[in-house]
Amino acid sequence: MLTIEPASGTISRRLFLALALSLSTGQAACGRGAGSVARLEAAVDTVDGVERLMYPESGAPVLAWSLDTVARIGGYAAQSEAYQFGEVGPGALAGDGAGNLFVLDFMGKRVLGFDQEGSSIGIWGREGAGPGELQMPTGLGFGSDSIWVLDNGNQRITIFSRDPEGEPTSLPLPEGSGHMGGGIVPRDGGTYGVISMFSFRPGEDAGPPPRPLVFLGRDGTPGDTVWKSPPPVMDRLEIEMEGGGMMFMMAQRAFSPFLRWGLFSDGTFALTETAEYDVRLVRRDGAELLRIRRDPPPRPAAEADRQAERERMRESSVAGNFPGAEQMMEKRLEKLTFAEVIPRITGLAVDGSDRLWIGVSERTPGETDRIDVYDLDGQLLGEIRDLPFFPSLFYGNGLAAHLTRDDLDVQQVIVTRLVEE
Repeated sequence: MLTIEPASGTISRRLFLALALSLSTGQAACGRGAGSVARLEAAVDTVDGVERLMYPESGAPVLAWSLDTVARIGGYAAQSEAYQFGEVGPGALAGDGAGNLFVLDFMGKRVLGFDQEGSSIGIWGREGAGPGELQMPTGLGFGSDSIWVLDNGNQRITIFSRDPEGEPTSLPLPEGSGHMGGGIVPRDGGTYGVISMFSFRPGEDAGPPPRPLVFLGRDGTPGDTVWKSPPPVMDRLEIEMEGGGMMFMMAQRAFSPFLRWGLFSDGTFALTETAEYDVRLVRRDGAELLRIRRDPPPRPAAEADRQAERERMRESSVAGNFPGAEQMMEKRLEKLTFAEVIPRITGLAVDGSDRLWIGVSERTPGETDRIDVYDLDGQLLGEIRDLPFFPSLFYGNGLAAHLTRDDLDVQQVIVTRLVEE
């Protein structure tokens, strides 16, 4: 692993940036992941010592990249239990350098492993509270030779040996920290993750706290806070249920942005947290190195957008197969509130060549219409417009995985290989 010292890393980044931006758009530029194509120049300024790159809306070169399907894992037709999984959420996919994929099966409280062709290579974990057992697993990561599972139900991170027969260990979550949400990235003997959940009692006038991206050491001791994102705007709801009784819940407003982040091989983080197209590159200690922006600004939410979101949520409630699920969803929709604007960014990921992928919504809220690709120095390499989805995960040598559903609405994972033309 490469480590960039604060001073030399900043100087190197700025020297490269100055050279890249001195080229005219009619000249060829070179760099990691860049072919001989014209580059789109950014307007550059500096605020509080941090360089900001502002790219125009149009003029970026088109990257004729594609994703060739390698394997389809899971789905309605899967016969073996090693291929059956459900309720897999964001941050529940991980991969290793050899191209093996790991899927966190929330429904089965286990991890399923597959090779590049989609063949089963092992199963880790089962439901319970004992060693190697899981209760409410929500995040997955792969260490140097181990599988890390964020288990909020047991208030720990369970660490499985790559060998399914190996003895599991665990890392306790800090007391009083609430839950961690989304994916985790094991690195430097510990793991990075976001503390994003909290509890409240009816009648309390308390809102959610900021969402910090933190490092947890191997003993569960909190280390650096990489970034502290502002608290999400949430509504306190009281829902009266049929037959009596009240349900109290906190719900984030529809179209609200949330913290997205990725990690480069040198330890630099990319993150975004607002409705604007605004991406920050920061060091582990939270020092901001660079800021990337691109037009246009987020557009106002229209009534057609709000109605479409209500319908989407109503359709998704079918997955909540428990008594009262439909009633609770309808009550929730009655009280649903919306952010005033629709976020531009729909996805953020770092691929195996240390390129930053940014999914962009141009029309439908939450749908990726364009993917912008940057190098580590903030140079826009180009944009992709015809991919069928934004990859959920990059891993191995040019592999990408995407969590989706088949024609019968059963979850499956599509494994693809990135082809750069």
